[in-house]
Amino acid sequence: MRSLIKDGINLLCLVLMLPLSLPTRVFAAEGRPSVLFTILCHTLSLFPGVIGVYLRRGYYRIAFEECGSDVAIGFGTVFAMRGTRIGRDTYIGTHCTVGLAHIGESVLIGSNVDIIGGPQVHHFDQTDVPIKQQGGTMTAVHVGNGSWLGNSAVVMADVGEECVVGAGSVVVNTCDDWGIYVGNPARRVRDRRESAEGAE
Repeated sequence: MRSLIKDGINLLCLVLMLPLSLPTRVFAAEGRPSVLFTILCHTLSLFPGVIGVYLRRGYYRIAFEECGSDVAIGFGTVFAMRGTRIGRDTYIGTHCTVGLAHIGESVLIGSNVDIIGGPQVHHFDQTDVPIKQQGGTMTAVHVGNGSWLGNSAVVMADVGEECVVGAGSVVVNTCDDWGIYVGNPARRVRDRRESAEGAE
């Protein structure tokens, strides 16, 4: 019964969000600036509680390239690019900022996490030109299935599957599958499978 109620609320919110999410896709398809996406993303981030989670889910399921039907996105979390993809059963905490990312299934992302669209979002090689005028390159950061990004982590490189990134860590290099990474810059301190075997 509870599952049926959740499905009903999901469907209702999906329908309610269609007048907002469909124009977002149409404008993007025509190559127009993503001003509408930015406005709606920021506005929907401010709806509190469970209702906010359902409304955001309804919007992003259509607006994003891919978004699982059971994704939970917390209060105050905003996205910079419509090209972001989020797999099923993924939780994103409150007050996160996501530049451009492909997030897998069953991923757990704590609060205040920043996923930056690669290490070259801002170019800074020219010393005679202000950094803000040098442009940049956005690349999708991949977060593998089953990984956990701790609170306040900053991620600008790919994270493999089943990884743990410690709270406050700064990921500047690719994290291999099953690794536990901590620090600034984040470094691999253990393999999750080894620690599991050692505990038996």
